[in-house]
Parts: sequence; structure tokens; C-alpha cells
Amino acid sequence: MFAFSTLTSRPATCLKHCQQCPIDWKKHTTLVLAKRFRRGTRPLYLAAAARSQLGNVELGSTIKQGRRGLRSLRKLEIDEVIASVGKDAVFPDLNRPAEWGESAETGSGPFWETAASLALQILLETIRNEESPWIEYVQAVCENRNKYRDQPLLWDESIQRAFRGTELNARRTALREDLLLWLGDQRTSVPENLTFSEHAFLRAVALVLDRGIWLSELKRWVLAPPLDECRPTYVEPASVRFQCSRRRLFGGQTEIQAICTRTLAAGTELYRRSEAADEIEFFLFHGFLETPASAGSALGANERIGLVTLDFEISHMDRFCDDKIDVLEMQSMNAHADDEVRSRSFVISTADLSPEALNADDNPVNAMVQFLRLLCLGGSDVFLLEGLFRNDVWGFMALPVSEQNERTVCELVLATCEERLQALDALTTLNTDALPADLQRVAQICQDAERSTLQEIMTFFRSEMSSLREKEYYHERRLRALDLYRPLDPDEIHDADATGFDQFM
Repeated sequence: MFAFSTLTSRPATCLKHCQQCPIDWKKHTTLVLAKRFRRGTRPLYLAAAARSQLGNVELGSTIKQGRRGLRSLRKLEIDEVIASVGKDAVFPDLNRPAEWGESAETGSGPFWETAASLALQILLETIRNEESPWIEYVQAVCENRNKYRDQPLLWDESIQRAFRGTELNARRTALREDLLLWLGDQRTSVPENLTFSEHAFLRAVALVLDRGIWLSELKRWVLAPPLDECRPTYVEPASVRFQCSRRRLFGGQTEIQAICTRTLAAGTELYRRSEAADEIEFFLFHGFLETPASAGSALGANERIGLVTLDFEISHMDRFCDDKIDVLEMQSMNAHADDEVRSRSFVISTADLSPEALNADDNPVNAMVQFLRLLCLGGSDVFLLEGLFRNDVWGFMALPVSEQNERTVCELVLATCEERLQALDALTTLNTDALPADLQRVAQICQDAERSTLQEIMTFFRSEMSSLREKEYYHERRLRALDLYRPLDPDEIHDADATGFDQFM
């Protein structure tokens, strides 16, 4: 099993050979390991210290979040190459198609799948080849970073309980399940003699997501130390970006370059932009949240981490379930199973509730309400499900249908949010003293932020409930379209007596 074991517990064959050696076998073992370590680390670190780049940056002197960090030694200019790593020090080999879990078209899969592919490659590399320099790299990283024991993908049941019901845990669970399903599909391509556990694979994925460098032009992840010591950020402006380049001199060697993105003074800490899409994903990738520096930034952190996923589903007990699914299938224009079509998830933040955000076309609150109007369609409104309206009914749901339908939508959202709040309140009764302090802090931030978002959503829909009579509904819009929703003009009023109607009686 590959479990990031220490070097001193490795090859038994070396010890057997050394027992027959005329010199002391312990001393000989130490020399062998030292030689292997030099062979492994020398190309990894010297490539970033090319003569033309000496004096640009240095590794930081203070360990923070498991990294030494990079610091500028002099003033740096925009687009300046401040450090580079040659292809011989990069894993995987940039000039060779991936062997494990990935087709020759690198990066053909989703973003996380490409990371999983690299994780599987380095995992198998360290298992099958005792001479691999990456054994030392993986060992050094995982011994120096205790957080890999508590990385979200590897949480045990006690930690999961502290995050139960939160958006962070929902995403963590979904990503973990997707990764293990992907691994199951790849098992057939892995030789039987190279065995490893799911736990080891997830640790390798955590390593790649945390320290890997994403090359957008190649659509793949690489490991390129010591550039991976550059600290990631989601809040601060990035000062470094990475690119794959081919030098014209010295044989045209391919290398990974660190490029300065703005003018920096000497002694400035360098940050790279994390590939995470939001603050929650940042935590899943790197295992920590960036500490807010002020009350204003703390509020911003609340907005970023306070994402709430609301799930809704058209019940099979609904008399009009088939008609509603048919409407959704026509709207999606894709062939899906009924269970996939009739359920939807909506990720909402407090920022989505502002008047400006509600006017945007891609606002998740508007998308949720449109779906719920169809889900709650009933009573006298079901005539809209007739075949005559089938092509237009989804568009009708973008606007209020009837007062009763709108009321039912608001009540459903309020009940769902209330249920989520009760689940969060239950978490506060859990004993989290056994958790590391950092995880206790993250759990509290997630709970407080999501509780605030749920309360904001409830406030918004209570306001919608109070203004139901002020809205214009389908029948009013229909009459207006026919030019009938207005006072009658006097010329349109005809007196029966004046027209001689009585003569026909």
C-alpha cells in the first residue's frame, strides 16, 4: 500500500545487499539514501536558480500554511520572468503523453478529472519505481504539512458531523464520490502488482489540488517545485502567474515560468491566484480559509463562504408530474432520465438578492422561482399544461402565474430554509473540542455565514409574500395582450334600445 511511508522503511533489498558488504551496512544504507535524495532533489530545485534569475526571489523564512512562500529580493516589473523550472524537474514529462488515467489529448476531461489523473500518475510512479525522485518530494511535502491528515477529502466521521448540512460538506462529499467513481473506472488500466488504497489516492489528489500548477494552455496540472512554494490566494490580488514556454537558447528547453503580473517592491510576498472558483472550493483545494484583515473583509468572507444550495424535486405523487417533466425536457433540449430532469439544485448567496443582481439573466434566485412556479402549478392554473401551451409554458413561468401559485412558491422556499436553519442549529450542540482549532474556526464560519444567507433568503421571500396583491399575473397579462385589460371606451358601449333590438323580441 502506498501511504506516504518514510524512506527509512523502504527497500529491504538494499538492506540484504548491505549485510554482505565489507563496510558497515547502516552507514552504507545512509549513503545510498543520501545519494538517491541528491539525485532526486537536485534537478527539482536547481532549475529555478538559473544564472540569469539569481537575485530575483527567495524562499521565505517563515512557514505559513505549510509553505515557505516566495519573496521578491528586488523591484520586479510587470511581465518579468522571475523564476523558471526546466521540464526535467516537472512532473509529468511535458513532452510525453500521460500513461495513467488520461488520453493522449491531455486535459480532455473535466478540471478535477485532470487533477485526479496527475494524482494517479504520481501515486503509481512512487510505487513502481524506488529510484523515482518524486518519492522524496511527496514525503517531504506530506511530512511538513500536517493538514493532509485532515484535508477535506479525507475527513473522518467526527469531522464530517461538525460540517453536516453545510454547503462545504455537500461539495466535499460530491467531489469525493466523483473521484472514487473515476478511480473505479481507471482500475482496469492499472497493473495488478501496483496496489494502493482509496485513502492514498485521495491524499495524492489533495497534493495535486493544493500544490499543483494549472497550465491553461496545455489544460493540465503539473508539479514544479520550488514554484509550488508560492502561496495561493483567493482574496488578495495575484502577483505571479505561470506559463509553459520554450527557451530559444540552450537547446530550446521547455520550462515552466513564473511571471510577475504587476510592479512589486523588494521584499514583497508573492501570491498566485488559486484555480478555485470560490471560497468554498478554495478550502477544498488548499485546506484553509484566508483570514479576513478587517471588519469589511470579514463581511466579504461571509458573502463568499455563505453559499447555500437549495434542492427541489417534482414529486412522483404529483398528478401532473409527467406533464411537468415533459415541459422541463423540452426546455433543457437534452435527453435526461426523469429523476435528473425533475430535480434541480440552486446555489444562492446574499449577493444574489440585491436589486442589481436580480436583474441579471443568470441570477440563481430567478431561475429557482421559475422552476418552483412549474413545480407548484396546480388548481385552476393547470390549464397551462395543455398541449396548446406546451411550447410556451416554460416562458410563462418566468413571470408570476397566479396569486395562489406565487404564495405556494414563497411558502415552499420559507419551509425549506427553516428546515436548513434547524439543521444548522443542531450542529451548535455538537462537541467540537476534539477538532483542531483551525477546523473549529472554519466550521463556525461556515455555519454563521450560511445561517446569515438563509435568513436573508427568508427575509426576501417574506417581502415577496407581503406584495402578492401588487404583482401582475398571467390572466392580467393575457388580457392586456388582447387589449382587454382597460376601461371600456364610450364608443364601445351600445344601448340595446337605441339599436332597435326590441323589434326582434
